[in-house]
Amino acid sequence: MQIYKPEPEESEDEEADLFDYDEKKMFRITIAKIVRNKKMSTKNRELTAPTEDEIGEYQAYWIPFGYRRLLAGFIREIDFMIEDQLKTHNCLFRAVYVQKVLDAFAEEIQTPNRRITPRWRSRVLNPILQRQLRGVNDMESESIKSQVGSTIDDATAFYLMLDPLHPDHIPAMVHNILYIWPVRLSLSTLQSRCSEQLYAGAIRNTQGLVTGLLATSDWEDGKLYPYEYQVIKKENLEVMYAKYIAAAVSNP
Repeated sequence: MQIYKPEPEESEDEEADLFDYDEKKMFRITIAKIVRNKKMSTKNRELTAPTEDEIGEYQAYWIPFGYRRLLAGFIREIDFMIEDQLKTHNCLFRAVYVQKVLDAFAEEIQTPNRRITPRWRSRVLNPILQRQLRGVNDMESESIKSQVGSTIDDATAFYLMLDPLHPDHIPAMVHNILYIWPVRLSLSTLQSRCSEQLYAGAIRNTQGLVTGLLATSDWEDGKLYPYEYQVIKKENLEVMYAKYIAAAVSNP
């Protein structure tokens, strides 16, 4: 399966709008089944783009708008490998992981008689959004373990107490994904190509963010710290973060 954005390209306004939605807003995605040659190796199936002949008929679905930013970022991460030809281990590992997530999500929404309303929540994507809401990188098992806890009650509290798509949580989501470098990198390159230098720079900048965070003794929710703004500016995320920056400036 493969998931595509409904529009071929994002405008600057649409970038900012990824974080601008209410509880009723939906958006349209299209999904097509991909049938690969059975003789292909697993590596080639995972790391090469499908041909037109391998892509089946597209089906359209409407889903809650809060998933749009996540799906757009995932598709961009696959494009790092397919379109931008990045071959680092991190990039290939992430691309294969993201493909598996999208496959599972496609199967989920194509379940027969599935009725998707603005209040529908994905069992595949919501756990990822819960971690992003807390600034936890999906690929760092130790970080996940330390944040989630080790008991069923801990996991229930972490994954089920908050709705990560609720508009009230947008400011926290916008802020905390700054600390997740694959998310930041995908958003900063929605309209541009990624390079190995940008890829390595995103990882390096995250180390600076963590260093700044650990050195901050007066942490306040909703406050934008200088070391955070430096990364936003350095990685060309000012349009994406315009509303958050304005709110932080008006509430110093």
